[in-house]
Amino acid sequence: MPPKGGADDDRTEHHHHQQQQHANSVISDSARPGTTPGHRADLGSRAAKATTETTTETAETPAEPPAHRRSGAGAEMAAAVDLLVRALRALGGTGHAELAGRLAGHAWAALHTDHPRAADRINGLLHYLARLPAGEAPSTPSPSSKESVMTTTGIELDVRQEIPARRHELIFAAYGALAAGGHFVLVNDHDPKPLYYQFAAEHADRFTWEYLEQGPEVWRVRIGRVAG
Repeated sequence: MPPKGGADDDRTEHHHHQQQQHANSVISDSARPGTTPGHRADLGSRAAKATTETTTETAETPAEPPAHRRSGAGAEMAAAVDLLVRALRALGGTGHAELAGRLAGHAWAALHTDHPRAADRINGLLHYLARLPAGEAPSTPSPSSKESVMTTTGIELDVRQEIPARRHELIFAAYGALAAGGHFVLVNDHDPKPLYYQFAAEHADRFTWEYLEQGPEVWRVRIGRVAG
C-alpha cells in the first residue's frame, strides 16, 4: 500500500516539473537564431519569473511530517496518562486514597511544566481521590526543631471566586513570595487536599500545612514556608 499522502506528493511533483519545463522552454526560445535583443530580454524576464515562481512555491510548501510522527508521541503520552489515572483510581478505590494521592501529586509535579494538558488530567484525578473516604487524613508536616516561630504576619488568600486554574496560580505564587518562616491562610470552598499532594511533591519538607476550618462550606488552611 502506498504511504499516506503519496498521491498529493505526486501531483505536487508533476506541477513543479511542468513549471520547470516551461522555464526551460522560455530559455531555449531566447537562444534561437534570429531572436532580436528586445525579444531576448523579454524572454529572459519571463524565464526568470517562471524560475522564481517554481522556487517560491517549493519554499512555501512545507513538507508534511510522516503520519507516525504527527500522532505517535502525543498518542503515547495520552495512553500512558490514561493508564496511570485508571491505576490510581483503582488503588484509591481499595482504601488507599492517601497513597494514590501522593503518587498522583508526584505525577502532576513531573508533568505540569512541559505537559500541561496531561497535568490537568492528573489534577482531575487528585480531586476525585480527595472525595474518596480515607482511612486517615494526610500526614501534614508538623513543626520540628529546625523550624523557628513564624515571623511574618500571615495574609489571607481567598480564592473562592477564582476559576480553578487561576486558584493554583495564585496559591503557588503566594507561597513563592513567602520569606522563610512566613505563612498565609488559604480560604477555599472545598477541601484543598489535592493542593496538599502537589505541595508535598514539589516542596517536600519545605512547607507546613494546618487546617483551621474544615467545611462544610468554607475551608481555611494555614500554609507556611519552613524556616531553614
